[in-house]
Amino acid sequence: MRAYLTKHVCISHTAQPCQLTTLCPARAGQLSVLLRRLRASDVPVSTTTLRRLEEIGTRATAVSDAATPYIRHGQPAYYARIGAIIDPGFWTMDHKSRDVIQGLVRKPSLDREGVMHERDSDNCLTELLGTSGNTKQTCHISRHCWDLMTSPGYTDYPLSHEVFYLEIGEEFGCFRGRFLEVTDSLNAEFCANMLVEATRIAASGYPPNRRDIFMEDQALCGMLGYRQFAQEDWLRNILSWQRPREGCWSVSRYAQTHGSRFKREERLLPNGCGCHRTAVALGALVQYVRYIVEDALPALV
Repeated sequence: MRAYLTKHVCISHTAQPCQLTTLCPARAGQLSVLLRRLRASDVPVSTTTLRRLEEIGTRATAVSDAATPYIRHGQPAYYARIGAIIDPGFWTMDHKSRDVIQGLVRKPSLDREGVMHERDSDNCLTELLGTSGNTKQTCHISRHCWDLMTSPGYTDYPLSHEVFYLEIGEEFGCFRGRFLEVTDSLNAEFCANMLVEATRIAASGYPPNRRDIFMEDQALCGMLGYRQFAQEDWLRNILSWQRPREGCWSVSRYAQTHGSRFKREERLLPNGCGCHRTAVALGALVQYVRYIVEDALPALV
């Protein structure tokens, strides 16, 4: 645990030019949830570890806050539509650790490329946030977006975007009561399929053009408490891909030139750092911290 927490994620110098979505995992929301739970529990965590977690959370917040003005001025239209997801206090969903339900896995049936694009999921997010061109009402969910963002059978980024959509809806307070039960059931199915996807990527040797979605799956489903996404070998590989000098995660030329698996929203910095790839890596690592502290350490006592 100490070795992991000592491995700094030094991205403050890369945050300025990165796009909005990079800031989301850097937020200390999930770390604040973890710290709150640790202080209220009897999990055997040392004072030193707690202080280190607090330091990481403070630093993540500072990096995100420092970058926000650049996003607001550099991408004003996009910020106006999606900026609410980097507000302080967002990303504080608190799901208990749980197991993936393997029986929910289903065979992919939808074309990865022909059904959903990033602009489609962005447009549906603006309905939830009240920033679409059609209505300023928050938590508006059109039939088109509901069908698009909850359809079974997706793989790859369309599948992860479904979970992203449902998580934002939950965080924004759009899903309550029995509706929340429905969305939680959908996420259970989606994450079961994302675990299969991540396992296949690992079994195939972590191809460079699949590492981004591999880490994104772990970040999103780990946030929902699915502990099977925290595997020691996966963690070691994620850390091995980090550039030691810059602290970021880069995108290889191979990944850039092999089709749509190189995300449209990815932005490469002059030093080779990938904004989105660094974002999903940090998002995954936060979930590993949670798993190590809440699940692994108590099991050793």
